[in-house]
Amino acid sequence: MSASTLAVIGEMLGRRYPVAAYRVRGDWMWVGCCLRHPVSGRRYSIRAVLWRGRSPCVFIASPLLACGPSGAPLPFAQDGGRLRLFDLEPDEHGGRARWPERLIPWTLWWILQYESWLECAAWTEPHPPNDAASIQRLESLAETVMEPAECHAGAAEFEPAPDESHAT
Repeated sequence: MSASTLAVIGEMLGRRYPVAAYRVRGDWMWVGCCLRHPVSGRRYSIRAVLWRGRSPCVFIASPLLACGPSGAPLPFAQDGGRLRLFDLEPDEHGGRARWPERLIPWTLWWILQYESWLECAAWTEPHPPNDAASIQRLESLAETVMEPAECHAGAAEFEPAPDESHAT
């Protein structure tokens, strides 16, 4: 994936989600937006860092993510708020190969699952949806709960750290 491919992907995301911000620099791209949970109203500042030839790394920049009841580990996440969205499905099932289309819907899916998990200690769906109808519903919901990019810090704050550049 070249820098020009990343620019095209950024433009596609910008058309689909006009309040999201993105920046392309060489062989990586940063995407940022805020999603407000439709029930709790909690705001999630999202960042994704995308490197040429790698799966995207999606992070919840704020709020800090809580552990579950009795200190249960957070499903589908790693330390530092990194979500494991694109590690779940192999390319042939539309996971990593279709990340530009899945980035915002799957992140919103994760937030919906996370808030449910905080309330009832159950992660209700084991994998993000891949069917077109579910993705379309999540895209429509994302359009209503996404807030302007200024609700989070600018892209410069999220320049990839050296240790992030090799994350998978």
